[in-house]
Amino acid sequence: MVEKNICVECGKESSILIDGVCPLCYSKKTGFIKIGNRIEVTICPICGAIKDKSIWRKEALDIGIKRNIIHSIDIDKILSNRSISIYCKKKSDDLYMCKVEVEGHVEDYKIIEKRYVEVTIKKQICQECSRKAGRYFESIIQIRAKKREPTDEEITRVLKEAKEHISYFQENGKAVFITEIKSTRGGIDIYVSNKDTAYTIAHKLHKSLGGEMKRTAKESGMNKGRKIYRTTYLIRLPMYSAGDIIISKDKNVFYVKTANGNRFRLLDLSSWEKLTVDYKDLKDFLIAGNEGKIKEGIVVSQDDRELQIMDLSTYKIKYVLKPSRKKFGSSIRFIKIKDRIYLIP
Repeated sequence: MVEKNICVECGKESSILIDGVCPLCYSKKTGFIKIGNRIEVTICPICGAIKDKSIWRKEALDIGIKRNIIHSIDIDKILSNRSISIYCKKKSDDLYMCKVEVEGHVEDYKIIEKRYVEVTIKKQICQECSRKAGRYFESIIQIRAKKREPTDEEITRVLKEAKEHISYFQENGKAVFITEIKSTRGGIDIYVSNKDTAYTIAHKLHKSLGGEMKRTAKESGMNKGRKIYRTTYLIRLPMYSAGDIIISKDKNVFYVKTANGNRFRLLDLSSWEKLTVDYKDLKDFLIAGNEGKIKEGIVVSQDDRELQIMDLSTYKIKYVLKPSRKKFGSSIRFIKIKDRIYLIP
């Protein structure tokens, strides 16, 4: 004779018994979920960040409340295919009443349990805001350029990339920030609150912008008997930037079309041949001009080999050999180096 599982509470036959009762009776009597009647959620009164265990997250309050509630729920492992729904109602600025509904299965039994949780809001200044108030920093990223000053475009690009990296770390719960940005003679200094974050940003900027990077460390104090160091990363951008006219040792003239990290796309102005070179291969090149030295001209006439152009700054006609047999439009850019005129697309 096959022994049947009979629930001692409801008297019904059950495929599984837990402490002598079926899953439905166990849910009513004991419950598969445990959570306190009250939980506390900590929020920074300055920036609104919400504390999640040891991490401060910048997120909406309702999301932070629900996240804290989920972390406070203890669900029996026997409950499978479970889902959690949370509905909160504001009672006052520092008090919310939330209904927590957990749904799941124990074998073929569908279980739904509800709990009501009171959420109180506690105010505490987060580490980031506390450090900001004290102008705290652990590292400096210095942006300079070799034998020139960084262009406005380069500075804009550096700041955009640095702020994007900071935002990424913040969105992932890291309390980091840019303490200060200082314009200095020859570039800018970016003060960063966290040395590991500064390390990552400096290396990414170096990879993106190219040039050279140097790291130095200076002792700044003691913490629990250990020396504390502040790190400085000096990124010295390449001597050349997009729009420069450069001359090689053998007197060939090139136009820098783009500079991406330590890779440069050049245009040979004698032939209009395109080439890509590494920064290390340009160390002996000289700068002959830049976009500010390039002039505008009007094409007066042309044949297969030559152009007649009018210099719009002097209205003089100039004869220029074509770097290629292509037909040019009505206007052209050019630069004069020594006694020769070079056309620039």
